[in-house]
Amino acid sequence: MSEFNLSPNFTQALIKNGYFSNIKINVIDIGARGGIPPYFAPVEAIIKNVGFEANKLECERLNKLFKNWEFINGFVWKEKSKKKFYITKFSASCGLYPPDEQFWKRTDGMKNLEVVDEIDVETDSLSNFISSSKIKDFDFMKLDVEGAELDVMVGGLDTVDQVIAVETEVRFFRCNKGCSVFSEVDEFLRKKGFSLFDIEIHKYQRNTLPYVSQARNEHGEVIPGATLRGQVGTGNALYIRDFLNNNEKNIIIPEKILKAIIIFELFLLNDCAIELLEKYYDQFLNFPFSFEKCRDLLTPQFQSKNVTYQEYLNSVNSGKDPNIPSTFSETISLLRRIKNKHLPARLSKLITKIYHLIK
Repeated sequence: MSEFNLSPNFTQALIKNGYFSNIKINVIDIGARGGIPPYFAPVEAIIKNVGFEANKLECERLNKLFKNWEFINGFVWKEKSKKKFYITKFSASCGLYPPDEQFWKRTDGMKNLEVVDEIDVETDSLSNFISSSKIKDFDFMKLDVEGAELDVMVGGLDTVDQVIAVETEVRFFRCNKGCSVFSEVDEFLRKKGFSLFDIEIHKYQRNTLPYVSQARNEHGEVIPGATLRGQVGTGNALYIRDFLNNNEKNIIIPEKILKAIIIFELFLLNDCAIELLEKYYDQFLNFPFSFEKCRDLLTPQFQSKNVTYQEYLNSVNSGKDPNIPSTFSETISLLRRIKNKHLPARLSKLITKIYHLIK
């Protein structure tokens, strides 16, 4: 997910207070290339991670870079088997399901997705892989395995049953041959007690009318990938257990509820975090902050200013928009943030020009 909270005030206050000295959010990351997901960066101190990465060199790099976390080199699937693993030009797109060239050659994406090699590999289930892990109870699952996400979950049902949230890459049609599609992943996770809370959609424009790719490499250079317009192809979906939905049989454990609140805050779902807080605050033993203080910490900024929960409600009820700057300086601040984002070249140039004109 590209939209996340860079300043999770509630969680960071708890970390600073020392409340998490004996509590960690246990993450299992299947397709761990690149390291810690960016949404966990602001709270890295309370994350305990077990990652799986098919690329041996990348796995070795991650183990050297993140000393306190565990990264395992292996091919995770639904069961122990012998499979083909397809190597593509763009290393992050390698996987057990080859790209559908009949589709991708109609887009700019084929430049990265051309299969350059096939290797024979031995796969195993997630349950078997983590049987020797020191972590036995996971809270968050992240999946990015090029169409094999549902297979991995089927082979790790015990882990799926443990976690509070799942962030998974999805495909809206079989743009990788034999892969699972969004409707199948959605049905599986809903049956497991999860609700869809957010989805990020990636579109791909045909070569007949190309558009500038939104994708960038580690150097910030444009590479073939998703475009602003075009056919919906892939995306990322966020599923979280809705502990207030009486139709779901979720077991209420105070520590899990607190972790759910933190996950909601990290993904800018502060309204859902406050909703859980109101219901279960009294079950948090020896909590360092009052209910009112917690609610204020979870309240987002209003027009770039920190406000209390009540001030936020008063402003919204008076018809003010939380996201519209009310002063010249706030307008400058907003433009500065926007111009630093990855935008189409012409739009970025226009915003930069406006920023410098009014600055």
